[in-house]
Amino acid sequence: MHGPRANTDALKDAQTDSVIQSALDDKGFVKVDDHLRLHGAPNVFAIGDIVEGRMFPTTGGAKPERTAEFATVHGVVAVENIIRTVQDEALMSIDRDRNVYGQSLGVDMGPEKGVAVIHHEKAEYLKTIGFDFGGDPEELKRDGASVSDKIPGVKMYITSIIAQCNMNAEAHAGFWAMKAGYPEVVDPLKPAEEAKPAEEAKPDEEAKPAEEAPAAAEE
Repeated sequence: MHGPRANTDALKDAQTDSVIQSALDDKGFVKVDDHLRLHGAPNVFAIGDIVEGRMFPTTGGAKPERTAEFATVHGVVAVENIIRTVQDEALMSIDRDRNVYGQSLGVDMGPEKGVAVIHHEKAEYLKTIGFDFGGDPEELKRDGASVSDKIPGVKMYITSIIAQCNMNAEAHAGFWAMKAGYPEVVDPLKPAEEAKPAEEAKPDEEAKPAEEAPAAAEE
């Protein structure tokens, strides 16, 4: 079997409820609705690598990338939805197609370098906020990937941020808000003026004054 395997054998034994057993697809991954609820069991949520592929962004191809980065988004959405279920409020959902850049990866190649798999525009934006994936800009633009000596450092930096979030309430709140703001997360309770269509989510594009629009169209 190629690709990741779901560690869900425990959900197939005789002691498991038949509704939960039937929520597994032919590869053993858990089938969920857009709110991360098991099909047929609306009060049971599933997150992380065991969830079916459509709940994960891709790197531009058809195959999902099951990453810790996006599993934490699952966690935020599931917790918020459990609270909203109790409070009878509209639920968050996940729509991976709203991610116009695709998933970003840092692939280790030993202690000194790795491969940055990232859209070149997203790489430039992340660099401005302290997450420098490095790599050759032209290679990233052409191939979407580049060997980089920045990968070990950026992965350690991200790990340190996650560790701090587990020890500092303010850092945790900031991390939570950031994950809830991912473009794939659809929140019906979010104020309309804050919600942006996926095509407007590119960080390097700025709104142009209305009077400049005709000139831009002629170019």
